[in-house]
Amino acid sequence: MDGAPPLRQRVEIRLGLAFWAAAGTTAVLSGAGRAFAPYAIPLLLLIAAWPLLRPHRWAGAVLDWLPLPFVVLTYEMLHTVVPLCWEGTIDAWLRTADAALLGADVGVLLEPLVSPPLTTLMACFYAGYYLLPVSVGVWWWRRNRTAFRELMMGEAGALFIGYLGYLFLPAVGPHVHLAADTFGVALDGDFIGDAIRALNENHGGHFPRDAFPSLHTANGVTVLLVVWRHERRLLTIYLPLVTGLVAATMYLRFHYAIDVVAGAALAVAWQVAVVYLVARESRCPTGGLQSRP
Repeated sequence: MDGAPPLRQRVEIRLGLAFWAAAGTTAVLSGAGRAFAPYAIPLLLLIAAWPLLRPHRWAGAVLDWLPLPFVVLTYEMLHTVVPLCWEGTIDAWLRTADAALLGADVGVLLEPLVSPPLTTLMACFYAGYYLLPVSVGVWWWRRNRTAFRELMMGEAGALFIGYLGYLFLPAVGPHVHLAADTFGVALDGDFIGDAIRALNENHGGHFPRDAFPSLHTANGVTVLLVVWRHERRLLTIYLPLVTGLVAATMYLRFHYAIDVVAGAALAVAWQVAVVYLVARESRCPTGGLQSRP
């Protein structure tokens, strides 16, 4: 396939652009427009340059993988902008929801399992957030075009939808919101927590408002759903990895249980739409689903 379709023909890109419009409007109305602008500049440049770039042979490959850097840029923008838009968070509500579901904080309930080796293993699972979709995406990219598009549209679309929660329902998560004496056992071996705290120092000490919904969970569940439909033998690899990833979100105290429930529900609901949208895309001669030469 030579060249690539317009950006607007990819559903996940349209969702991303719509989200950026909502985020930009919110930032301007909240007085955070100056913080938003530097992140918007590279996106605007891409939009302006794409008509000149898309005729090239490599443009199709760029568009296939563009959603991944797009969601990373969006997350970095939210990390900076959201704390400037809202003073409070909804953590107290989320903790109340967990109490109603479980009777106690999920991190406290998991304390009997805590050990340094398990904590390090959980940190490794958690760090696989982007590796899971990238690995299976690389496998399918030239082998199974429909599976690849369902994966990419599913992952990026779920993230952009979930980012509405980060923008309008900000929450920092149990590891920040709950008092240190809530937990009686330290998470020795959690290198991810140290990395996140170091990252926050580069954002003025602001912890990201990225707890609700759990997009780690949405990410992993999306991988499992697409693998289930297209190549079930891969479940022997991805089922334990996703299970570990989802467990790690609560074990490491980054997410409330209600965040995980919401993230899983988001992935399932969006995948219902994705199957239909990719099938429709495949019937469009400029939708980007043609076989590669």
